[in-house]
Amino acid sequence: MKEKLIRLIDLLAERENLTLKVDYLKGKKQDSENPNFTQFLNRLKALDDEIAQLTAQLNSNNIIFYPLNFDELVATESALAVSPEEKAKAVESKSGPLFESIKKRLLIMKKNLEIKEDLAKITLLVNAFEDAAIKERVLSAIKREKKVEINLDLSNERMKYLVDLLFRIGLYPTSAQKKYVVSRNIIWLEGEEAKRMDEVLAELARLEPALQWKNAERQIKTFSEDEEKEFA
Repeated sequence: MKEKLIRLIDLLAERENLTLKVDYLKGKKQDSENPNFTQFLNRLKALDDEIAQLTAQLNSNNIIFYPLNFDELVATESALAVSPEEKAKAVESKSGPLFESIKKRLLIMKKNLEIKEDLAKITLLVNAFEDAAIKERVLSAIKREKKVEINLDLSNERMKYLVDLLFRIGLYPTSAQKKYVVSRNIIWLEGEEAKRMDEVLAELARLEPALQWKNAERQIKTFSEDEEKEFA
C-alpha cells in the first residue's frame, strides 16, 4: 500500500503541472499548433482514471490520505476557476493574485513530491492507530501543514517512529517531551532535564560566533599563552 500512496502523490503532482500546461496552450491559442496537445489531453484522462482507481483502493482499505497542505489546495481551487486566457496571462506576467495561487499550488505539490515516502509512511502508520484522537490530530496537521499536539508515550515505539517522521516533513509535534539530536543520536527529554538541555544549547548558540572567530584567527596567527587559555 505504501507504493500505491507514493504513486498517488506522483500522479497528483503530474496532473497539477500538466493541467496548467494544457490551460496555458489553450489560453495562447496554441493548442491546435502543438503536435503534443492531443497526447497531453490523453495523459490527463489517464491520470484522472488512475487517481480515481488508487483513491478507491485506499477507501476500500479504510485509509484516509491527505496531501500535505491539502486545505490550501482546496482554498486555491476557486481562484483557478477562470478561463485559460486568464491563466496564460497570469503565467506570463508572473504577478497578481491568480499567479500567486498557481505558484502556491505548484510549490505545495513540489513539497509533497519531496516528502512522498515519509508522507506515505505516516499515512499508513497513523491509520493503523486505534486512538482516534491521535489519528484526527495528525491528519488535521497534515491537511493544514501545522504543528500537531501529541502526548508522547516514550514506551511506545510506534509513537516515537511517527513523531520522527513528522519531524522529517516539517510538522514539529508539541508535547511535554522534547526531541534533541546529540551527536547524531536522538534523545527525548522532559521537565527539568529538557530545561537544562535548552539552557546548554542556548549557551552554545551564544558562544558559537566567538568560537568560530577564534578558530578563524587561529588559522592565521599564533595565540599568546593568555589567548590560548581564553580559547580553551
